[in-house]
Amino acid sequence: MHSRANAEAHQQYNESGGVLYVQRSPERIGRFFEVLDLVEPGLVTVTRWRYEETGVGVPPEVDGYGAVGRKP
Repeated sequence: MHSRANAEAHQQYNESGGVLYVQRSPERIGRFFEVLDLVEPGLVTVTRWRYEETGVGVPPEVDGYGAVGRKP
């Protein structure tokens, strides 16, 4: 889902002297949760996290992923 423009903006930001951050694929992010029980809806784009509860329809996709996990 990472576009070329997104990758270029990320590189420019890191070269600007700002706080470095690392983009990771959903698969790599998922590894952080391997020992946890994921709360529904699991690992999704952050705009898709329980959006049904807002009642405003399906939100757009973004290049940011997240999840909530519980210790088993």
